[in-house]
Amino acid sequence: MVLNAMVNSAKRDVWISALVASVFLAVWLALIGFIMRRLGQASLKQWLADRYGRIVAAAICVPLGLYLSLLAIHVLKTSVGWAKAVYMPMTPAWAIVAMYLIFAFAAAYCGVQAIAITAGILLPLSLLLSLGLLIINMSNSDFRYLAPMLEFGMSPVWRGALMGASGFVDATILLLLAHHMKGPLRARHMAGIVLILAVSLSGITIQAVALFGPDEAAKQLYVFFEEWRLVRIDKFIEHLDFLAVYQWLASSFIRLALTLCLLGELLGAHSGKRLTITQLVCCLTVGGAVLWKPYSDVQYFNFATRYLFPGSLIVVVATICCVALLSWARRGGKKYAKQN
Repeated sequence: MVLNAMVNSAKRDVWISALVASVFLAVWLALIGFIMRRLGQASLKQWLADRYGRIVAAAICVPLGLYLSLLAIHVLKTSVGWAKAVYMPMTPAWAIVAMYLIFAFAAAYCGVQAIAITAGILLPLSLLLSLGLLIINMSNSDFRYLAPMLEFGMSPVWRGALMGASGFVDATILLLLAHHMKGPLRARHMAGIVLILAVSLSGITIQAVALFGPDEAAKQLYVFFEEWRLVRIDKFIEHLDFLAVYQWLASSFIRLALTLCLLGELLGAHSGKRLTITQLVCCLTVGGAVLWKPYSDVQYFNFATRYLFPGSLIVVVATICCVALLSWARRGGKKYAKQN
């Protein structure tokens, strides 16, 4: 939905917004990397509690927990809406929600390592499919739609970049995974992440405008799926939009499972029965929030672009900047005093 919000905000200049958002991502990952080097292999919550006390740790973890909760609700809500609109129109929403949450809870129960292995299998194929989509649809693209550039100035570009940046703050999850990693993320790793995401987002946004034109692309609620519907290989292979279903299911499953797993840790449960119960409660809460008051896809899109995306961006950026200042202060704690 972030992609749709970007196209809706910036129209034909959305690819410039993608580049601006990629600059934000580079700066954001540099900040995350700085904090991760200060944390070492420590959990963010435990690191803050040891250095600054439980009150400060709670003040940082509460907004992050709220962000993860809203992210889980957003992922599930958009996935259910897309499923009903595209390939399961007669299936009740509660059945789709239950299906998602059962698999996500099972993955969260198995832990971060299992989710990482699953992501290592599913996501590379999804990335290759995106690359194939860009190449195959070149013949259907009319790049004259990209001109004139900056017809309405930089204001639409900034609005589109704001939407893109709100999606890129998901990289904050890397910070919450620091204590699960075998080693710190190095500069080359982060450069690779920025390059892959920047090229993917720029390519998809350029093609959305080149395929449909700026006005029609802005009307598409699921523009990425519409791009797949145009794919045709020679005369005998078409209707490959089922691959978009694979891409969506893979990414939403990984994001939802990882979010539920991290929510359990932020709420103070690290292992055993307590963690399982916490994750189960999170699942039921997220599912209840999605089913509580059903909104149409258009209503939810308007809510997300006006409030959810900008609000999440502000809250997460402010919180992580506070963490960066606290880590820069180098205040010693009981556990980390000798290290610094």
